[in-house]
Amino acid sequence: MFNRARTFLDRCRHACAASSRTLAVALAGAVLAVAAHAQRTPAIFQIDDLPGEIHLSDRADAAAGVDVRRIAGSAADSARAPAPPATRERFADIVRAAAAAERLSPALIDAVIAVESAYRVRAVSARGASGLMQLMPATAKLYGVTDIFDPRQNVAAGARHLRGLLDRYGQDVARALAAYNAGAGAVDRAALRRGNWPDETAAYVPNVLSRYAARGSPGSPRASAAAAP
Repeated sequence: MFNRARTFLDRCRHACAASSRTLAVALAGAVLAVAAHAQRTPAIFQIDDLPGEIHLSDRADAAAGVDVRRIAGSAADSARAPAPPATRERFADIVRAAAAAERLSPALIDAVIAVESAYRVRAVSARGASGLMQLMPATAKLYGVTDIFDPRQNVAAGARHLRGLLDRYGQDVARALAAYNAGAGAVDRAALRRGNWPDETAAYVPNVLSRYAARGSPGSPRASAAAAP
């Protein structure tokens, strides 16, 4: 009788092991399917437009000054909605002042803001970049920013950072923009190995340049970025 009981238990163990392997394969397949779907999922934004209310959207098209946070997807998955002309005009003096201070074209700063935050003052990326020009905390600290969401401080620091990158890369606007997006280290490493920029950066640079051109940049980007008109 003992032998029969042991045989029964052995069969149960084998059956459970087989079921576990089947379940593991099924779970692995589900995880892969979810991962594949996630790669195709557009960005999802959390919009805190009223106290105690949270809305989710696939577009960061809240009103200016509203807190917008990317909570899923990558920046390359979803283009930001263009800011209304009235919103851009609201910050025109700040943009012009920063451009004059750093010898940049206002059109270039305007294009960077449009792509980075769509003029959302309190935009925050998944990586922690914040404000109109999406400054990382370390960058903001480097340029003495005390309130990263203050438009004047944010744009002034972003313009200084962009000017430094232009000087670093011999006024090459494309490389400076790539470094603004991915970091100078990533751009330098890509140049050393003759590789390409990250996918997000490869989409970001022409996006900014096309907006820059559409805003009436004088002459070529390389020439006009060096000095404000």
